[in-house]
Amino acid sequence: MRLYLRNAAYAARHPVRTYRVRKACREHVKAHPVCEWCGGTKGVEAHHVIPLWQDDSLAADPANFISLCRPKRCHLLVGHGGSYTHRYVKNVKAVCSLHTVVERENDTQISTGALVCVV
Repeated sequence: MRLYLRNAAYAARHPVRTYRVRKACREHVKAHPVCEWCGGTKGVEAHHVIPLWQDDSLAADPANFISLCRPKRCHLLVGHGGSYTHRYVKNVKAVCSLHTVVERENDTQISTGALVCVV
């Protein structure tokens, strides 16, 4: 888990809360070990649906997590719309569930054109 490196300012301001967030992320990945976009099981991370910079009160909320993998760049491309710099995909859970349904029906992948990126 790289929470301290990516959110160093948050960790410095909230050391106890940061521990709770890291613990919640680990528990989420244990409960949901499969990437919700590609189905991969390697390098799965808990992605915050609503990012810490927007609402840090949801940082450890289990309903605010989605499992996305790092090796296939799902976390970057699907979770952040291609950029980690203050960008997130507002409807990431809906996009992942739609992708899974379409992939099962057609055995093909859909494009990421349905992503709603917020800058």
